[in-house]
Amino acid sequence: MVPHLHCCRGQAGVRRVRQSPAHRLGEEDDRVRLYKGFEQAAASGDPVAAYNCAVCLARGVGIARDDREAALWLRKAADRVPNAQFWYGRVLVEGRDVDRDVAEGRRWIARAAGVGMMDAQVALGEMMLTGAGGACDPAGALALFEKAAADGHPAAMFANGVIYSGVYGVLADHDAAQHWFRAAAEHGHPAAQMMLERYVARKRRRPSRSG
Repeated sequence: MVPHLHCCRGQAGVRRVRQSPAHRLGEEDDRVRLYKGFEQAAASGDPVAAYNCAVCLARGVGIARDDREAALWLRKAADRVPNAQFWYGRVLVEGRDVDRDVAEGRRWIARAAGVGMMDAQVALGEMMLTGAGGACDPAGALALFEKAAADGHPAAMFANGVIYSGVYGVLADHDAAQHWFRAAAEHGHPAAQMMLERYVARKRRRPSRSG
């Protein structure tokens, strides 16, 4: 999934993009002017404009689509723009039009996670569960998932449910697992409802200890 154009205070041209005809897929001339404006600002060292150049190149807005060139602009933006850090990290992990480097991708994703980007926290947690690009750390992954889940991230809620099920070596807590599957289901996670139903059915099958 290609991110949307980034907006930040102090960059009037970017602020206006929300109302721009190009952003609403309007006239081609408007799109071209939009990209050229970003490109000019990016060439002067504006990291947000560099990120927006990458978005335009990845989506073919105002210029022919070019994922390799988009990756180059992403790298320029990544030093200062968390969205770019996360996206560039994913590009490296997946090897999309760049040499695949999972360890370096994980480091960029970790930078975005470190400033509180929830999608990055979840992505880093998933890598820590499997050991992709670095150490395997289920407890550390759980801490990241719980942080993102507390902020309302459905995938993090679902991941908490999976971990508390005892799948990754963390001490099983089935009540906690059910709680997180329920929360994820209420937030629309597609697989959470199925897992919740399994937990409810399992509890119904347990023999009563009374009497």
